[in-house]
Amino acid sequence: MTRFFFAGDYRSHLIDILEGVADADPALGKEQWVRDTVDTVDKLTEEGRVPLLNNYARSLIEPLPFEPMGEPSRFLTLQWLLAKQKLSPR
Repeated sequence: MTRFFFAGDYRSHLIDILEGVADADPALGKEQWVRDTVDTVDKLTEEGRVPLLNNYARSLIEPLPFEPMGEPSRFLTLQWLLAKQKLSPR
């Protein structure tokens, strides 16, 4: 599942999908493909924080910088932590 989403290193699509899976049925967090995907995203974080590598909003609205490129994104990190918590096996 992960190989399709990392072209251009744009991982927020994958976090969006995991968030949708978590909202639809948190019990899917026990499935191996979901666990593998969670592990993959975990490996791509920096100490649990999701770095912002592409900021497409910046190209739409200039010159407002939303979050600095290359730095941990507060929005993506929160989104990731909430999805990960919902998918954690209990």
